[in-house]
Amino acid sequence: CAMTLMAFFQNLAQLPQVEAMSQQFQLLLTNSMETVNTTAINDTSDDERSKNATTNAVILTFVSKEFVHHIDFWYSTLTTLGYTQHHVAAWDEETLDYCQQRGYRSILCITQGYKGHVPVGKQQLFRRYLFAARWRCVQHQLQHQNTSVLLTDVDNTFQRFVPLDDFRHWNVIHAYGGGYPIRHMKAHGFTVCGGMTWLQSHPATLRYVQLITEKCGDRCDDQGIINSLFGMLDVHWHTQHDLEQGPLPESHNWM
Repeated sequence: CAMTLMAFFQNLAQLPQVEAMSQQFQLLLTNSMETVNTTAINDTSDDERSKNATTNAVILTFVSKEFVHHIDFWYSTLTTLGYTQHHVAAWDEETLDYCQQRGYRSILCITQGYKGHVPVGKQQLFRRYLFAARWRCVQHQLQHQNTSVLLTDVDNTFQRFVPLDDFRHWNVIHAYGGGYPIRHMKAHGFTVCGGMTWLQSHPATLRYVQLITEKCGDRCDDQGIINSLFGMLDVHWHTQHDLEQGPLPESHNWM
């Protein structure tokens, strides 16, 4: 599916343990941040929260000591493009020290779960701990810091500057995935990526992230969890013709 798609959760009361809210839960899937058109929706019911969403916002990548060699390129690229809100969420003290020595903005985000060296033959297990942990870190930012988050993988490559203010009308924006999980690709014609997501500081977004963390536990395939939620929540997909269309990227790590 090469088209930009939008999902509306029309009634938040249908979500478990969620009270009805005045603002709809909007979920936009896009292969390019340039395709976001904030005039395409009516979001006047919660305008003040939308303004605050980008006043308190961070671009966050979640990194363990096994992947610190990726940080320099990620951080310097964002700095060169003109961003000032990018932070490294350090899963361990070693990563935090690495960032502090270089003057990188960083936060310590130690969670329960595996944080040691990757044992031989256990790389996939380590990644599942990391994926679960980064969503608990995001949950903390939304819930306790009142901060919106653009979550990225540390090996994502940013090619242009797009103001975070462009996203302030949206609760959640996902990038297209690369066709995984296959069963969801067959069911919907697309998948979304776990490693590039805008999450607005909003009660609806927080509940969405809580669903992810509850499903994840201490380890998970977060991309599998996120795509499976669409079926659980009975999401209905609609083509949004008002948004700029474009072909799917060759890799979901590019934006």
